[in-house]
Amino acid sequence: MKKDFYKQENKRKRGFTLIFAIFLSTIILTVTLSMMFILYKELVLSTVDRESQIAFFAADVGMECGQYWDFRSDLNGSTTQSYFIQGTGAVGLPATLYCAGQNILTNTGPNGETAFYRDSATEKTTFYLNNIGGGPSCATVIVKKESFTGKSKIESHGYNRCLASDPRRVERAIEFNY
Repeated sequence: MKKDFYKQENKRKRGFTLIFAIFLSTIILTVTLSMMFILYKELVLSTVDRESQIAFFAADVGMECGQYWDFRSDLNGSTTQSYFIQGTGAVGLPATLYCAGQNILTNTGPNGETAFYRDSATEKTTFYLNNIGGGPSCATVIVKKESFTGKSKIESHGYNRCLASDPRRVERAIEFNY
């Protein structure tokens, strides 16, 4: 009689071990998946931050280029008139205006836009920098030079990737008024 009692009690204990093992593995799996999800989000955020910095520095290069050629004197050093002034009395463009190792007079935009375009109606000049530093980043720079007041406004839009249809393209812009 005592043997039957011990057999029944052993049968009850065996089921508990299986349930405990399943419960413990579920907890471990949940913690592991949560940690992997956090790791993935951190990886995405760090990538976005890096791409944003690339776009910002491309915009900064474009801004510096616009400022340089706005304050630059002609090749003889006889005038300090900007290359961005529109209409009569504007400084004639030399054969090359270099920025970031590129001639901005011949660079075209990412979609084939005209290089160094002057629009006298809006007093804006647009130029492009492509593959800055040998990388995939680029910049579109718009310089507005008011002929009557002499005030300047430079907008520089930097991109981490030049291709407009790229889903991972990030844009950062800088504006400078003086």
